[in-house]
Amino acid sequence: MDAKPKVAIGVRPKTGWAIVVVVTDQAHPRALVRERVELLGDPDRFVYHRAEALGSLPAAAKLIDAERGKVIAQARHALERIQSHAAAQDEVVALGVVAAAAKPDPPLEAVLKTHMKVHGAEGRFYPACWIAAGQALNLRVTRLAEKDATLTVAERCDTDEAEAAEMLKAMGARLGRPWDADCKLAAAAAWAALGS
Repeated sequence: MDAKPKVAIGVRPKTGWAIVVVVTDQAHPRALVRERVELLGDPDRFVYHRAEALGSLPAAAKLIDAERGKVIAQARHALERIQSHAAAQDEVVALGVVAAAAKPDPPLEAVLKTHMKVHGAEGRFYPACWIAAGQALNLRVTRLAEKDATLTVAERCDTDEAEAAEMLKAMGARLGRPWDADCKLAAAAAWAALGS
């Protein structure tokens, strides 16, 4: 019996939601699934902004921790659902997440003093939750920087950057519209995860 084809899930996190794309076959990648996953709706999705408005560091920390647990559980549920759909034909082996380089957040007190830092923390919150969810499911997790997405995919998958960009564009043809920049980034994250 032949082994199941390996697939990876790619995630392009946004504030409160994400675009998720499943990709198979590293040499000739194909996007199998594209969907939008809601994690938190308005106004709940702005976790650090809500924490900032509380005016109390202990209350802010409690809110952020509670919301982090909720979001990780939602992301994990989405990944499990996608894995169960893919399991009949494919083996899900990796998760690629579009995220800035890993670096520790400044102390919460410093974050809440500067609105610009609140925005930065908000931007790191959702990718970190997706990464934690993937790790909890024992997926091989790859972080892909948005600014270097196409180049990283090209290097990991032994092709040139122009061809990688064309292949990312072509992946959407099978799934139809929309196939926007967020979809391509999610596909790139999945493809990079397959090649890591």
